[in-house]
Amino acid sequence: MSIRDRLILLLADGQFHSGAGLARALGVSRSAVWKQAHQLCGLGLDLEVARRQGYRLKTRLDLLDRQAIARALDPAS
Repeated sequence: MSIRDRLILLLADGQFHSGAGLARALGVSRSAVWKQAHQLCGLGLDLEVARRQGYRLKTRLDLLDRQAIARALDPAS
């Protein structure tokens, strides 16, 4: 999974996340987080950046999970 995809997963809850915390979670620098976060705008995601609060998506994302869907469709369950 790419850093961008992992960043989306972290921000999907719609809550603020500090740049330092995101950097630690992703194993990258804060400037790398900044670059990736701003690329999310190009994907049409509404990103908010607030000084001393961090980054957040203005709208919470409900992401699809392939494995969860497959389990739900499994006739044996």
